[in-house]
Amino acid sequence: MKHCQACGNVQETGNFCAKCGGSLTDVAASSDFGTPAPNQPTGQPFQPGQPTHPSQPIDPASNYQQQVQPNYQQPPFQQQGQPFQQQPYQQPGQQYQQPYQQQYQQAAPTQPNVHVERVKDQSKMFFNYLTTYIKQPSTIFGTGDRQFTNGLIAIIAYALIIGLTLFVFVNGIYGYMFDTGQIFFNVFGGSAIFILAIFAVITISLLIVTKGFGPDVTWKEIVCLLGTLSIPSILLSILSLFFFIVKSYDFGYWLFLVSIILIISAIPLYIITRLLTIRSKSLDSFYAYLVYIVIFSILFYVLTNVVWNNTVGKFMEGFYW
Repeated sequence: MKHCQACGNVQETGNFCAKCGGSLTDVAASSDFGTPAPNQPTGQPFQPGQPTHPSQPIDPASNYQQQVQPNYQQPPFQQQGQPFQQQPYQQPGQQYQQPYQQQYQQAAPTQPNVHVERVKDQSKMFFNYLTTYIKQPSTIFGTGDRQFTNGLIAIIAYALIIGLTLFVFVNGIYGYMFDTGQIFFNVFGGSAIFILAIFAVITISLLIVTKGFGPDVTWKEIVCLLGTLSIPSILLSILSLFFFIVKSYDFGYWLFLVSIILIISAIPLYIITRLLTIRSKSLDSFYAYLVYIVIFSILFYVLTNVVWNNTVGKFMEGFYW
């Protein structure tokens, strides 16, 4: 008979145990068969098939917790030995939405500026407005105030061009006597303000006559008519500015003078004639025409004594005295 030192199996033949594969020894070589194996705990009888290697005592409570409680794993970013840090709550799918949102925000094109786009659109409309009414300015009658914005832009542009033209003229002739910065506001700013004041006087005069004797039109319609019919004067002022820049003062001066005469006399008289021809309320159109001349003359005289003499006129008097 042979005895296995590892598991205690007893078998008749063989050099290795049929159960555990351990080495076998003869039963006769053992001094006492009843003596427990070296790894067998003292005080317990030897049982065949029982493992003889030492084992730790099993806690029933811990075995129950391992079977009942779920297997908890710490998050990959939590290191052992550090206090637990509570992570912010994320809705299901939020961890997948954030990378796509960041990618979309990076790839999304920047929105254009609203004010810049409006300026571009208005510039295109104003260019179309110029090309349309430079050929047939009189077609503006009967359109109402639909071109009010473009007409107002044309009036402001004409005032700025006139102011710049006078500044270039004065600077070219008397620039060596004064600093350019000192005369810029008096010449450029004063001239532009004076031209805008002239348009205001014309608008008020036309509005008074049309309200009292002619067709009932609004001040926006009058501004629309004045701005549209001033397009030829704008072109003449641009040519005058060009001749002043190249120091051809004779041609520039006559073009500048014609441009001013058209604004002050020809264009308003043409407008009042067309409006009074449409319908005259109580007074004959000829007398209404004369009433406009009287009203405009009075307002223009007050304007020249208040605005011009305190700006450009005051500056120009210094060269003659």
